[in-house]
Amino acid sequence: MRTAVTYATIITLTVVTFIIFMIEISTWSRQNWEQFPWTVKLPLCLNPVFFLTIGFAPAQQLFPELVCCLGIFVFLGLLDAG
Repeated sequence: MRTAVTYATIITLTVVTFIIFMIEISTWSRQNWEQFPWTVKLPLCLNPVFFLTIGFAPAQQLFPELVCCLGIFVFLGLLDAG
C-alpha cells in the first residue's frame, strides 16, 4: 500500500506541477528563463524530474533554482521521516 501511495505522489508531483507550469508560462511572452518571475518557476521546483535534470545546467545557472528545489525536497524528506 505504501508503495502505491509513493508512486501516486511522485506521478502527481511530476504531472500536475508540469501542467501548472505550462499554463503559467503560456501567459507570458518572454522566452528567456531568467526573465520569468518566481511565481512561474515555483511549480517546477516541486517537480522531481526538474530537480534531477537541473544538475545538467551550467554551473552559473544552478544557484537559485537548485537551492529552491533542494530546500523543498529536504523539507519533504524530513517531513516523511518525522
